Amino acid sequence: MLKALKYKYIILLMLFFYFYPSIAKAEEVKYNRKEGRLSINVVNSSLVKLLEKISIKTGVTIKMESEIDRHITVEFNNLPLEEGLKEIIRPNSYAIIFEEHTVEGGKNIP
Repeated sequence: MLKALKYKYIILLMLFFYFYPSIAKAEEVKYNRKEGRLSINVVNSSLVKLLEKISIKTGVTIKMESEIDRHITVEFNNLPLEEGLKEIIRPNSYAIIFEEHTVEGGKNIP
């Protein structure tokens, strides 16, 4: 009996470590600043938190109403930032507005 429980425990541990890499990858947000490319792989993630992560990684200010938060699953690789953001919000029937801002000296900031 004890031997059978020990084997079940070992099998459960093996399954956990087998699937662990895919679990760890489930919250992946990568941004290539040089090329302006975004890669996302999230499963059941908060839309607001995902956009906050993107904002931090890209340096782009993203504003939205927090009450529209929902959980999303999305995956894409190496898309231009604007296209990636559209890919995230399109299934949720939201709109996105891009604005350029100027700072002292007249330099445009996307």
